[in-house]
Amino acid sequence: DGRMHWKGTDSYTKVQQMLEEGVRLEGDAQLAKWQEIFDLVSDEVPLYPVFHRKTPTGYDSQTLTDFKPIALTGLSFVDVGSTQA
Repeated sequence: DGRMHWKGTDSYTKVQQMLEEGVRLEGDAQLAKWQEIFDLVSDEVPLYPVFHRKTPTGYDSQTLTDFKPIALTGLSFVDVGSTQA
């Protein structure tokens, strides 16, 4: 699986070589090498969209109807009503 097993690929070997070069450099030359490495990694790493969800972490049991806690961090308010307008 090329998405998981990067070690042994040409790009992995190239990044390792560049890292070895980078640790031997100093100042602006080292910074330029790190930027070159970041560019190579961003070309080689598959991108996946990140899904951000607004998740409340507290609730008022006096004002919510039909609320049931879930077994995850945060709370789910699907099909929950409020006693306040």
